[in-house]
Formats: sequence, structure tokens, C-alpha cells
Amino acid sequence: AYETHLELVNTFDNIIGDYTENFTIKKELDMLPEDFEDRSLVISLGGDGCLLRTASNLYDPELPILGINTDPQRSLGVLCGKFLYKKDRGKQRFARIFKQLEQEQFEYVYRQRFEVEVKEFHKYDL
Repeated sequence: AYETHLELVNTFDNIIGDYTENFTIKKELDMLPEDFEDRSLVISLGGDGCLLRTASNLYDPELPILGINTDPQRSLGVLCGKFLYKKDRGKQRFARIFKQLEQEQFEYVYRQRFEVEVKEFHKYDL
């Protein structure tokens, strides 16, 4: 599973420069909120967990994030908008995704986030 993910990330890294010069690739645990300043789109490669961790670093609620599930044979990725299947994971698949973005062939799905602070926790015996 991890090898499949790495293969797709490497493919993405090799072709993203064909579509834009202004991009940064970061591992999810190395991301900081300031990495998303002055960006028009964030792409999360991984699964739902990666998408949620990436979204937790976004402070701008208007900044769109595209989740791409890199291993749908292993996980559902219900929050991710795109899937890359083993048989269809090369440059052509990424090219189709970028073409859809350029031609605005997509739908926004707005999700809400809540910030919660727990001030006191009580454990009740049942």
C-alpha cells in the first residue's frame, strides 16, 4: 500500500511542473499553516486521514482542497474527490484531473469545521 502511494506521489512530482511553476510538495507531517498562504488550490495525495490532517492546517475557509485517494483498493476515501486505481495511475490519470480543473469540470463540496476546546473532562461510571 505504501509503495503504491509513493509511486503515485513520485508520478505527481514528475508532472506537476508541466501545469504550474508555483507549487510546493510537502509531507503531511511537515506542513505548516503558512505553507498555504498565497495558494489557489491544495492537493492532498493519500486518503481521508491525510485529507483531514491537511485541512486542519488550512486557515482560509475559501481555499479549495482536492483530495486524491492514492490507494482506493485498500481504503474507501469517501472524503477524497478523486481516485487513482492501480491500472490507471500513470501520467494520463493526473493529466485528466488537471484538464478537468482547467476546464472547471468539478463541483465544490462545502464542509464545515468546528473548533472545540475541552475545559473539563469527567469520566462517568456506567
